[in-house]
Amino acid sequence: MTTASDRIVSIVSSYVGCSLEHDTDRLAELVARGVDHPGSIVRVKTNCGTFALGVLHAAGVPHELLEHKYRNEMAIAWIIQVANDCGAIRYPKRDGQPPAGALLHYWVRQGTKTVNHHVEFCLETPTATWIARHAGGGRPKNAITDGVSDIRWNASRPLQAWYDPDELMNGRD
Repeated sequence: MTTASDRIVSIVSSYVGCSLEHDTDRLAELVARGVDHPGSIVRVKTNCGTFALGVLHAAGVPHELLEHKYRNEMAIAWIIQVANDCGAIRYPKRDGQPPAGALLHYWVRQGTKTVNHHVEFCLETPTATWIARHAGGGRPKNAITDGVSDIRWNASRPLQAWYDPDELMNGRD
């Protein structure tokens, strides 16, 4: 039986290498989620959020926001809403390490504002020192890339939350 983690890891892994220069049509179909114009949505800059929405939709996460046309700069807000509604939000300092398939959410605070968001997926169980393979968008030319590193940090942003793949798939709404 395929688990939520397995399904998400498989989807994300299959898109590694896609960009605005390679396999663009396939990436466009994913991020369009069947509701947006593929040729437009694939060009959204810093596409980490639109890629994550596409993966959640393709994995079958049961939430109405994943069926809505994209609204500019709403990807991260929608991801947070989906995770909240599904009861999937977890915190590294309280809940520990994420499992494979978890959506990792990084951000920093400036004064009272939360800024510089980034999301990507954990693709394997982290080691005791939080080293794991991870992948996502938000790269030059909207490339979907993977790497192995300490998942507690991404480009000077700390891991603030992760979203449980099993809870995402079960939903609550």
